[in-house]
Amino acid sequence: MGYASVELFKDSTAVQAVLTDSAGIYQMSVRSGRYYPNCRYAGSLQKGQAVDIVRDTVINIVFVK
Repeated sequence: MGYASVELFKDSTAVQAVLTDSAGIYQMSVRSGRYYPNCRYAGSLQKGQAVDIVRDTVINIVFVK
């Protein structure tokens, strides 16, 4: 496991979170009806796994390769 830097952006259909680490880019779908530029997800995840986000918190994602 390790930590990933996260960039959130909104496209025309969904909010996406792009997780980047030294091994490459992991693009995650975010299940949310709203776009929260500051959000947090703490926990393990796999490449391609969707994550929920919480409003007004800090981005912190732990991933499993």
